Formats: sequence, C-alpha cells, structure tokens
Amino acid sequence: LLYNIYMYIDVSVASYNGKDTKTFCYECDPALAGELAVAQLVSLNFARKPAIGVVRKLNAQKPAGVKKFEKIKAVLPLAPLPQALLELADWMIEYYACPASSVWQLMLPKNPTTKPRKVFSKNPQKTIEPFKLSGPQQKALGAILKDPRPSLLVGVMGSGKTEIYFHLITQILKNNKSAILLMPEIFLTSQMIERAKKHFGNKLLATHSSMTPAERRAFWVECNQRSKNEGLVVLGPRSSLFSPLNNLGLIIIDECHEQSYKQDASPRYQTEYVAAKLASLDRKS
Repeated sequence: LLYNIYMYIDVSVASYNGKDTKTFCYECDPALAGELAVAQLVSLNFARKPAIGVVRKLNAQKPAGVKKFEKIKAVLPLAPLPQALLELADWMIEYYACPASSVWQLMLPKNPTTKPRKVFSKNPQKTIEPFKLSGPQQKALGAILKDPRPSLLVGVMGSGKTEIYFHLITQILKNNKSAILLMPEIFLTSQMIERAKKHFGNKLLATHSSMTPAERRAFWVECNQRSKNEGLVVLGPRSSLFSPLNNLGLIIIDECHEQSYKQDASPRYQTEYVAAKLASLDRKS
C-alpha cells in the first residue's frame, strides 16, 4: 500500500504585498505535521526570502495541477492566533484596500523566530479592589452592563471614568476573559500603568512606544500564550488592539475623540471602526 506521507497547507504569507487575501500552498514533512493547526505560525521561504506564514487550511490531499511545492521550514513554538484576529486581518485587507503585508505587520511580532527574553513577572502580586463608585458612576456601570451594544461614556477629565473602566474589567476577569484598554499615547503615563497594576497585578500587560523590539516581542508572546488559560488586561495605544488575546470580552477606547486613534500610514484605519469589527467577530468565534 502507498500512503501520502506529506500534508499540504494553505498559508497567508506575512510579506505578501498584494491587496487581497490570497493564500499559498506549501508542503509539510510528516515530522512537522503533528505540530500543525489552523492559525499556527510557520517559517518558510517566499520569493526566495525567509518569511513567516499563518496556516489557514490543512489539506490531506495534494492539490491538483501543481507538480512541485515549497516546503515549510519549521512550526514556531507559539500558540495559534485567535480565529477572530485572522478574520479581522482578511477584513482589513479588503476593506482598506491595502497590502496584506501592512496588516500582518500589525498583528505579528518582529522576528517571531527569536526567543524573547523574560520581561513580565508571573509571580502573584497583591492587588486591591476597585474603589467604590458614586451614585452616577454606579448608574452608568449598570447601563453599560445591561446593554450588549457599544456604549459611549461621556464625562470631563477627572470625573471618574477610569474607575468605571476598572469595574468593567474586573467583571470580565471574573469570567476568565480578557480586556483591552486603549489610551492615547500622551495619557499612557507610568502613573497610569502603576494605577492599573495595583488593581490587576501580573494580569496587566502594558505596552508603549518606548519599548524595545525585544520587549514588544515578549509582550506579544505573553498575550499569545497566557490568554489561552487566563484572562489578561492589555493597556496600550491603538496598536494594542491587535494583541493576540483569546477569549476577548471587552474593548475600551479612552478619549475616543483623540486624533491619535487614526493611523495615517498603511493600513489607514480608524481605531473605533476596527474595534467594532473585532468585537463582532469575537462574539461569533
């Protein structure tokens, strides 16, 4: 008897510059086939250069009409990407008519084949409960929790919106889901990070523009690996929206009127629109 000892996989290549969601078929050795899953990251060659691919489909049979296939080089030791993030990438490529590579650049870490150094502590940290809300704050919180639709929370600076955010996030964490709190870079101060850390301890993963590439990669891996088993809180600027969080339960955009939520380089997106799309996709997955 003869058996097909190879597996054929459809892959989204991160360096592909076409303005479409085209995938490419690669061959996988039997030794690697057991490690493969949809949404897994793999290393490969594309246009004769090293590249990263995202597995989109596993094919047991060899596709017709093609005689020779490139082989993937390795399966990266990372958890598969959340399904909602894959669908968001496809949507952004088509909706914003932008090169696929520019979208994957938002969602994947630089040099994912490099082992990140330890940056985040996993040791349990003592935390405090969010402060008790005032009557108007409690009323706003109740209205948000009752309505599954997006909510607009209006209040001047210093009116206590952040405390409402912390109460919402606490509810999400109790359900073992993750939350994203987006802030304009100008408001993302060390005081704000320390304030959030007092409430969420080592469940808080903060990111900002002054982080090194190694620190960004470590942040990405933490989100990718830990959110499979526990709820996390990501605090950062607009790019944090693309963190690879599983079981996402809440997205908060603080000061959503700020100009910094609009990206002027490709893909030219508005954060509120993309956040709404991600929320709708995550509900389905």
